[in-house]
Amino acid sequence: MDDGSKYHTSYKLATCSFNEKEHLFLKDLFQTKYDIICDIRIQGKYLMVYISKQDKSNEEFEQLIKPYIIPSMKYKL
Repeated sequence: MDDGSKYHTSYKLATCSFNEKEHLFLKDLFQTKYDIICDIRIQGKYLMVYISKQDKSNEEFEQLIKPYIIPSMKYKL
């Protein structure tokens, strides 16, 4: 729960230890299984996954994870 945060109107996931192939797999998984659109962007020297605000993907993502967030981490939503 600590490897991500809200980023303006989107969410970003700190996937710094993932390689490019794993990022593409994760992006495809979000799209095909949950209909959540995300982008892979470079932040500094790392790739990161950003959940898009397009098509309300950020709202879908929040609803998907919200039941699993412990109280001390709810500020990230």
